[in-house]
Amino acid sequence: MEYVNEVQNLTGKLIKKQRCDNGEEYLNANIYHFTREKGICISACPPYVHELNGTAKTYNRTIIDMARCPLAEAKVDRRC
Repeated sequence: MEYVNEVQNLTGKLIKKQRCDNGEEYLNANIYHFTREKGICISACPPYVHELNGTAKTYNRTIIDMARCPLAEAKVDRRC
């Protein structure tokens, strides 16, 4: 909630939409009340659709996929 005020103060713009990935930290009564009070719409992505969950998750998945090949070539145990 402090984040919303900080972003609005730094940019001078209002937050209009919050996109989330159906995590419990975003979909609860406190958040719904806060966003309704501030006029922010919540847009939840369908679960398990990586393409719609945002740029950060897409980058993380790409990095993990790129790291798996060298680890497999080096025959490194995945549990290490």
